[in-house]
Amino acid sequence: MREESTLFYHFENVEEIHLIVSKRSKMWEWHGSSGKYNWPCGVENVLVMDEEVGEQLKLMDLEFKYDRIMEAQSREQGDNLLFLKGGCIYDNDMEAREVRSAMFTERGL
Repeated sequence: MREESTLFYHFENVEEIHLIVSKRSKMWEWHGSSGKYNWPCGVENVLVMDEEVGEQLKLMDLEFKYDRIMEAQSREQGDNLLFLKGGCIYDNDMEAREVRSAMFTERGL
């Protein structure tokens, strides 16, 4: 579990969470977090902001964006993977599961 997300469990009446991505991390690192963590305000009320590049997305929009990026990258590699909230939901090739974990690293995302 990400250290940052454990801080949220101390709050009971949270209506909205704003995550500010630090200079040493990337926005895509939060890809898949909507299902991994119990957000006290609900995933629809989480805003992820990268002040360095001036981007901000609701968490579910971030999930959608990076799911589509990973699908496009899988097609470029000759696979046909589908993603939902950071997880592969369709895999036409068992080897492709291993490839998927390296996709972001290869592209430097």
